[in-house]
Amino acid sequence: MVSGLLNTSVQVGGALFLAVVTAVVTAQAPEGADPQAVLDSYRPGLMVVTGIAAAGLLISLTGLRWRRGDRRSVVVARSTSREAETERAGAP
Repeated sequence: MVSGLLNTSVQVGGALFLAVVTAVVTAQAPEGADPQAVLDSYRPGLMVVTGIAAAGLLISLTGLRWRRGDRRSVVVARSTSREAETERAGAP
């Protein structure tokens, strides 16, 4: 079930990303423009892609660790059976 949710979120995220970039590119190119104007309209789209990639890189590098301080640590005592027997016998 988790795999299906992960795959679905990746697909939906990719579709939204593609829709945003396509909207930016098509908004910059006028109707019936020459080939140079169409190529120039890709620059803002590439800037959007670069900005989103940079934001993703920063998020992945920092790891959103600001919530990690709330965790409580658990200390587990470790002893062997020989140590337990010597403690019971009272020997140092």
